[in-house]
Amino acid sequence: MTTTDLNDHPDDSTPDRDVAGTGPVLHQEDIEAVERAARAGYKGAAWDQLIHDLTGYVWAPMHALVYSGRIDSVTTGTPHGVLRTDLRALLRDSTEHRDELIARAVLTAPDMLRRHLEAGRWKPELGKSIRSFYLGTVAAAFWKAYRSWETQIDQERRRIRPDELLADEIRATGAPDPADAVERREAPRHILRAATPVQLEICARLLQGATQVEAAADLRLTNGAVSVRMRQLRSRARELVASGVIDHAVMPSGRKSNASGGA
Repeated sequence: MTTTDLNDHPDDSTPDRDVAGTGPVLHQEDIEAVERAARAGYKGAAWDQLIHDLTGYVWAPMHALVYSGRIDSVTTGTPHGVLRTDLRALLRDSTEHRDELIARAVLTAPDMLRRHLEAGRWKPELGKSIRSFYLGTVAAAFWKAYRSWETQIDQERRRIRPDELLADEIRATGAPDPADAVERREAPRHILRAATPVQLEICARLLQGATQVEAAADLRLTNGAVSVRMRQLRSRARELVASGVIDHAVMPSGRKSNASGGA
Protein backbone atom coordinates (compact mmCIF):
# COMPACT_ATOMS: atom_id res chain seq x y z
CA MET A 1 0.00 0.00 0.00
CA THR A 2 1.26 3.45 -0.87
CA THR A 3 1.49 5.63 2.20
CA THR A 4 1.18 9.37 2.62
CA ASP A 5 3.27 10.95 5.35
CA LEU A 6 1.47 14.07 6.52
CA ASN A 7 4.53 15.13 8.46
CA ASP A 8 6.20 15.74 5.12
CA HIS A 9 3.38 17.31 3.13
CA PRO A 10 0.09 18.92 4.18
CA ASP A 11 -1.42 17.80 0.90
CA ASP A 12 -0.33 16.70 -2.55
CA SER A 13 -0.09 20.20 -3.96
CA THR A 14 1.59 22.16 -1.16
CA PRO A 15 4.96 20.67 -0.22
CA ASP A 16 6.58 21.86 2.98
CA ARG A 17 10.11 21.71 1.61
CA ASP A 18 12.05 23.95 -0.70
CA VAL A 19 13.16 22.63 -4.06
CA ALA A 20 16.15 20.31 -3.93
CA GLY A 21 19.36 21.95 -2.89
CA THR A 22 17.93 24.97 -1.07
CA GLY A 23 17.47 23.36 2.33
CA PRO A 24 14.42 23.27 4.59
CA VAL A 25 12.00 26.14 4.75
CA LEU A 26 12.07 27.83 8.13
CA HIS A 27 8.43 28.45 8.97
CA GLN A 28 9.09 31.60 10.97
CA GLU A 29 5.45 32.65 11.32
CA ASP A 30 4.54 29.16 12.51
CA ILE A 31 7.38 29.19 15.01
CA GLU A 32 6.32 32.55 16.39
CA ALA A 33 2.66 31.51 16.67
CA VAL A 34 3.58 28.32 18.53
CA GLU A 35 5.98 30.19 20.81
CA ARG A 36 3.24 32.68 21.73
CA ALA A 37 0.92 29.79 22.58
CA ALA A 38 3.67 28.07 24.59
CA ARG A 39 4.39 31.21 26.63
CA ALA A 40 0.70 31.32 27.53
CA GLY A 41 0.77 27.68 28.61
CA TYR A 42 -1.11 26.51 25.50
CA LYS A 43 -4.29 28.24 26.58
CA GLY A 44 -5.92 31.62 26.22
CA ALA A 45 -6.17 33.85 23.16
CA ALA A 46 -2.87 32.84 21.52
CA TRP A 47 -3.68 29.13 21.71
CA ASP A 48 -7.29 29.64 20.64
CA GLN A 49 -6.17 31.63 17.59
CA LEU A 50 -3.63 28.99 16.60
CA ILE A 51 -6.22 26.20 16.86
CA HIS A 52 -8.79 28.29 14.99
CA ASP A 53 -6.40 28.86 12.09
CA LEU A 54 -5.30 25.22 11.98
CA THR A 55 -8.86 23.90 12.15
CA GLY A 56 -9.87 26.08 9.22
CA TYR A 57 -7.04 24.55 7.22
CA VAL A 58 -7.58 20.84 7.93
CA TRP A 59 -11.26 20.53 6.97
CA ALA A 60 -10.83 20.36 3.20
CA PRO A 61 -7.84 17.96 3.18
CA MET A 62 -9.53 15.67 5.73
CA HIS A 63 -12.73 15.57 3.70
CA ALA A 64 -10.71 14.68 0.60
CA LEU A 65 -8.81 11.93 2.43
CA VAL A 66 -11.94 10.37 3.94
CA TYR A 67 -14.05 10.70 0.78
CA SER A 68 -11.40 9.01 -1.37
CA GLY A 69 -10.49 6.42 1.26
CA ARG A 70 -6.86 7.60 1.17
CA ILE A 71 -7.05 8.14 4.92
CA ASP A 72 -6.09 4.44 5.11
CA SER A 73 -2.68 5.17 3.62
CA VAL A 74 -1.79 8.13 5.83
CA THR A 75 1.07 7.45 8.24
CA THR A 76 0.52 9.31 11.49
CA GLY A 77 3.08 7.84 13.85
CA THR A 78 0.22 5.99 15.55
CA PRO A 79 -0.81 2.49 14.44
CA HIS A 80 -4.26 2.37 12.87
CA GLY A 81 -6.44 0.05 10.84
CA VAL A 82 -8.32 0.57 7.59
CA LEU A 83 -11.86 1.67 6.83
CA ARG A 84 -14.32 -1.21 6.84
CA THR A 85 -15.67 -1.72 3.32
CA ASP A 86 -19.30 -0.92 4.13
CA LEU A 87 -18.34 2.11 6.21
CA ARG A 88 -16.00 3.34 3.49
CA ALA A 89 -19.04 3.43 1.18
CA LEU A 90 -21.12 5.20 3.82
CA LEU A 91 -18.47 7.89 4.33
CA ARG A 92 -18.14 8.36 0.59
CA ASP A 93 -21.88 8.69 0.06
CA SER A 94 -22.87 10.75 3.08
CA THR A 95 -21.51 14.25 3.71
CA GLU A 96 -23.32 14.19 7.05
CA HIS A 97 -21.40 11.16 8.30
CA ARG A 98 -18.09 12.56 7.04
CA ASP A 99 -18.77 15.87 8.80
CA GLU A 100 -19.67 14.11 12.03
CA LEU A 101 -16.61 11.89 12.10
CA ILE A 102 -14.15 14.62 11.11
CA ALA A 103 -15.72 16.94 13.70
CA ARG A 104 -15.10 14.31 16.39
CA ALA A 105 -11.46 14.12 15.35
CA VAL A 106 -11.09 17.90 15.27
CA LEU A 107 -12.54 18.19 18.78
CA THR A 108 -9.90 15.89 20.29
CA ALA A 109 -6.93 16.96 18.15
CA PRO A 110 -6.02 20.16 20.09
CA ASP A 111 -5.19 18.19 23.24
CA MET A 112 -3.07 15.82 21.17
CA LEU A 113 -1.30 18.76 19.53
CA ARG A 114 -0.59 20.31 22.93
CA ARG A 115 1.07 17.12 24.13
CA HIS A 116 3.11 16.83 20.92
CA LEU A 117 4.32 20.43 21.16
CA GLU A 118 5.21 20.08 24.83
CA ALA A 119 7.21 16.98 23.94
CA GLY A 120 9.01 18.83 21.13
CA ARG A 121 7.73 16.54 18.39
CA TRP A 122 7.16 19.33 15.86
CA LYS A 123 10.42 19.91 13.97
CA PRO A 124 10.17 23.09 11.85
CA GLU A 125 13.90 22.94 11.18
CA LEU A 126 13.22 19.81 9.13
CA GLY A 127 10.86 21.74 6.88
CA LYS A 128 7.57 20.81 8.54
CA SER A 129 4.87 23.46 8.75
CA ILE A 130 2.58 23.49 11.76
CA ARG A 131 -0.35 23.02 9.36
CA SER A 132 1.17 19.82 8.02
CA PHE A 133 1.94 18.62 11.52
CA TYR A 134 -1.59 19.35 12.70
CA LEU A 135 -3.15 17.58 9.74
CA GLY A 136 -1.22 14.48 10.78
CA THR A 137 -2.47 14.99 14.34
CA VAL A 138 -6.09 15.21 13.17
CA ALA A 139 -5.59 12.09 11.03
CA ALA A 140 -4.40 10.24 14.13
CA ALA A 141 -7.40 11.55 16.10
CA PHE A 142 -9.64 10.41 13.25
CA TRP A 143 -8.89 6.75 13.92
CA LYS A 144 -9.77 7.06 17.60
CA ALA A 145 -13.05 8.72 16.62
CA TYR A 146 -13.63 6.13 13.90
CA ARG A 147 -13.54 3.21 16.32
CA SER A 148 -16.28 4.66 18.54
CA TRP A 149 -18.30 5.79 15.48
CA GLU A 150 -18.06 2.28 14.00
CA THR A 151 -19.54 0.84 17.19
CA GLN A 152 -22.30 3.45 17.17
CA ILE A 153 -23.23 2.71 13.55
CA ASP A 154 -23.40 -1.03 14.23
CA GLN A 155 -25.66 -0.43 17.24
CA GLU A 156 -27.98 1.76 15.16
CA ARG A 157 -28.18 -0.89 12.46
CA ARG A 158 -29.15 -3.53 14.99
CA ARG A 159 -31.89 -1.21 16.19
CA ILE A 160 -33.23 -0.49 12.68
CA ARG A 161 -33.47 -3.66 10.59
CA PRO A 162 -34.73 -2.89 7.07
CA ASP A 163 -34.92 -6.59 6.27
CA GLU A 164 -37.38 -7.13 9.11
CA LEU A 165 -39.39 -4.07 8.12
CA LEU A 166 -39.57 -5.28 4.53
CA ALA A 167 -40.54 -8.77 5.71
CA ASP A 168 -43.41 -7.22 7.69
CA GLU A 169 -44.49 -5.33 4.58
CA ILE A 170 -44.56 -8.51 2.50
CA ARG A 171 -46.29 -10.56 5.23
CA ALA A 172 -49.02 -7.91 5.48
CA THR A 173 -50.24 -8.94 2.02
CA GLY A 174 -51.15 -12.39 3.38
CA ALA A 175 -49.45 -15.77 3.17
CA PRO A 176 -51.89 -18.66 3.76
CA ASP A 177 -49.32 -21.32 2.86
CA PRO A 178 -46.67 -21.83 5.64
CA ALA A 179 -44.01 -22.46 3.00
CA ASP A 180 -45.05 -19.23 1.32
CA ALA A 181 -44.68 -17.44 4.65
CA VAL A 182 -41.08 -18.64 4.91
CA GLU A 183 -40.41 -17.41 1.39
CA ARG A 184 -41.87 -14.02 2.30
CA ARG A 185 -39.67 -13.80 5.38
CA GLU A 186 -36.47 -14.76 3.57
CA ALA A 187 -36.96 -12.73 0.39
CA PRO A 188 -35.97 -9.35 1.86
CA ARG A 189 -32.89 -10.83 3.47
CA HIS A 190 -31.73 -12.12 0.09
CA ILE A 191 -32.36 -8.73 -1.51
CA LEU A 192 -30.65 -6.70 1.20
CA ARG A 193 -27.73 -9.05 1.85
CA ALA A 194 -25.50 -7.16 -0.59
CA ALA A 195 -27.06 -3.74 0.05
CA THR A 196 -24.81 -0.85 0.95
CA PRO A 197 -25.26 0.91 4.30
CA VAL A 198 -26.85 3.86 2.52
CA GLN A 199 -29.34 1.59 0.75
CA LEU A 200 -30.25 0.05 4.11
CA GLU A 201 -30.75 3.51 5.60
CA ILE A 202 -32.98 4.50 2.67
CA CYS A 203 -35.08 1.32 2.95
CA ALA A 204 -35.54 1.79 6.69
CA ARG A 205 -36.85 5.31 6.21
CA LEU A 206 -39.14 4.44 3.29
CA LEU A 207 -40.65 1.50 5.13
CA GLN A 208 -41.23 3.65 8.21
CA GLY A 209 -43.38 5.96 6.12
CA ALA A 210 -40.96 8.58 4.80
CA THR A 211 -41.25 9.73 1.20
CA GLN A 212 -38.28 9.40 -1.12
CA VAL A 213 -37.74 13.18 -0.89
CA GLU A 214 -37.82 13.01 2.92
CA ALA A 215 -35.38 10.09 2.97
CA ALA A 216 -33.03 11.98 0.66
CA ALA A 217 -33.14 15.09 2.84
CA ASP A 218 -32.62 13.07 6.02
CA LEU A 219 -29.53 11.35 4.59
CA ARG A 220 -28.15 14.46 2.91
CA LEU A 221 -28.51 12.87 -0.52
CA THR A 222 -30.09 14.16 -3.70
CA ASN A 223 -33.41 12.70 -4.78
CA GLY A 224 -31.64 11.34 -7.84
CA ALA A 225 -29.05 9.57 -5.69
CA VAL A 226 -31.82 7.86 -3.73
CA SER A 227 -33.54 6.84 -6.98
CA VAL A 228 -30.34 5.29 -8.31
CA ARG A 229 -29.83 3.24 -5.16
CA MET A 230 -33.42 2.00 -5.19
CA ARG A 231 -33.10 1.01 -8.84
CA GLN A 232 -30.02 -0.99 -7.88
CA LEU A 233 -32.04 -2.86 -5.24
CA ARG A 234 -34.88 -3.54 -7.68
CA SER A 235 -32.37 -4.80 -10.21
CA ARG A 236 -30.93 -7.15 -7.58
CA ALA A 237 -34.44 -8.41 -6.77
CA ARG A 238 -35.08 -9.15 -10.46
CA GLU A 239 -31.77 -11.03 -10.70
CA LEU A 240 -32.65 -13.13 -7.66
CA VAL A 241 -36.09 -13.94 -9.09
CA ALA A 242 -34.57 -14.81 -12.48
CA SER A 243 -32.02 -17.12 -10.84
CA GLY A 244 -34.69 -18.86 -8.78
CA VAL A 245 -33.37 -17.73 -5.41
CA ILE A 246 -36.63 -15.87 -4.78
CA ASP A 247 -40.06 -17.07 -5.92
CA HIS A 248 -41.57 -14.18 -7.86
CA ALA A 249 -44.99 -15.03 -6.43
CA VAL A 250 -44.01 -13.83 -2.95
CA MET A 251 -43.06 -10.38 -4.20
CA PRO A 252 -45.72 -7.69 -4.52
CA SER A 253 -44.73 -7.05 -8.13
CA GLY A 254 -44.95 -10.78 -8.84
CA ARG A 255 -48.51 -11.05 -7.50
CA LYS A 256 -49.62 -8.00 -9.47
CA SER A 257 -48.13 -9.46 -12.62
CA ASN A 258 -49.86 -12.79 -12.05
CA ALA A 259 -53.19 -11.12 -11.46
CA SER A 260 -52.87 -9.11 -14.63
CA GLY A 261 -51.82 -12.17 -16.56
CA GLY A 262 -54.79 -14.15 -15.27
CA ALA A 263 -57.14 -11.42 -16.38
